Amino acid sequence: IHRFQLELEFVQCLANPNYLNFLAQRGYLREKPFVNYLKYLLYWKEPEYAKFLNEFSDQLQSSVSHPSEIILIC
Repeated sequence: IHRFQLELEFVQCLANPNYLNFLAQRGYLREKPFVNYLKYLLYWKEPEYAKFLNEFSDQLQSSVSHPSEIILIC
């Protein structure tokens, strides 16, 4: 798996409130290296990268017939 795809999937995971809660409960959001990594990921807000977030979401939704079929690890 390429770095781009890993980061894309991780940024998608950050949209999950349960995953954010998991990170917060375990103290990741207080760790400077993790916070720095989150800052680095802000490039996903730029239109040339944000379009991939939308495409990834659209592909996921079109590949299942019912939302209950979506099982994510995050």
